[in-house]
Amino acid sequence: MTIGIFGVDFTATNLGCSALAYSFFDLLTNRICDKENTEFIIFTVISDKDIKGIPENIKYKNVKYSPRSLKSNSYVTKEIKKCDVVVDFTSGDSFADIYGLKRFVAVSISKVKAIIYRKNLILGPQTYGPIKSSPATALFKYIIRHSYRVYSRDNESAEYVNRISGRRPQTFIDVAFALDYKDMYSESPEGKRRIGVNVSGLLWSGGYTGDNQFGLTVDYKEYIDKLMAHLTGDDRNEVYLIPHVLTDNYDDADNDVKAIEEIAEKYGKCIVAPRFESPMEAKSFISSMDVFTGARMHSTIAAMSAGVAVIPFSYSRKFEGLFETLGYKYCVGGCSLSTEEALNKTIEYIENYKTLKENVQSGRKLANERIDRFVEEISSAIADVKTGKKDRSK
Repeated sequence: MTIGIFGVDFTATNLGCSALAYSFFDLLTNRICDKENTEFIIFTVISDKDIKGIPENIKYKNVKYSPRSLKSNSYVTKEIKKCDVVVDFTSGDSFADIYGLKRFVAVSISKVKAIIYRKNLILGPQTYGPIKSSPATALFKYIIRHSYRVYSRDNESAEYVNRISGRRPQTFIDVAFALDYKDMYSESPEGKRRIGVNVSGLLWSGGYTGDNQFGLTVDYKEYIDKLMAHLTGDDRNEVYLIPHVLTDNYDDADNDVKAIEEIAEKYGKCIVAPRFESPMEAKSFISSMDVFTGARMHSTIAAMSAGVAVIPFSYSRKFEGLFETLGYKYCVGGCSLSTEEALNKTIEYIENYKTLKENVQSGRKLANERIDRFVEEISSAIADVKTGKKDRSK
């Protein structure tokens, strides 16, 4: 078989995107496919970096492409035609128009091509929506209704897809819960605690548009400033600033490092984490914390799946959707709370992090069970393609 993979990026500077890539590929090659008789075509938005960490015995091709280039799209079409199955994750949260209509169309092109050429499109566990524009809604319906399988990573997204398209996806969980890591946790000295804070450069900049693109009711800069003042003013705390998006362009609005360095200069008592080379390194570092809070969702997934008490700062319903699917209700709503309410809730959760950790353990167990079910389901779906069985999901 030949399996095409879209919507993940091993070389992404956003470690959440690369976490999806490494996690899913590890599941594919070790638990889902007969890797000796399967070839993988990895479609990657143009990058000068080469994929690292894939074993030499895996047969794969890295197809770099630009959605805006006609020549590149022609090449992608040629490669899609070679596939038996195409799996698309849309970066986990980009099958929505909250990032703009152009981006929505760009991430939809690969899906439409797979459908047109009857290549058994599987939509991997991801967040769906929200979608506001009529053209995006029409395109969304078409793709959902013509996909071979549709998987969601949270209950809220599954309900949304059903409401918009009439099709109900199976709900599993984000595959990044399966990301490999080295457990670096050690007991903190009595009366001390290690607190990890992920600062989102994107929220710090006001979104890609710079004008509060995500409709926060919290003043994010004021919230972080007051949180850091509180945490560094308490001698019990060892505070770490941890980036999860490390762009090559320092001034990029999406870069966590720039925001973190600005904060570190003001609050000298905090420690800046090293520049991670992979999502596995980031997760390993996060595993050493007693409690972690962040606005990059995959940084909070790394924390929960490593057993760390976690406080997600939500700028989209994708946070509540995913964590509530696991019975975890300790999100801080950046689009519903005032700045003071968000700050007070975060501090309250930090003070009670041991209670949060107990809830993390049950959520982590449920996530692992959902990963196992996903492996069984997609293995069955791919086997059906191989044997030519009719799709039973529609």
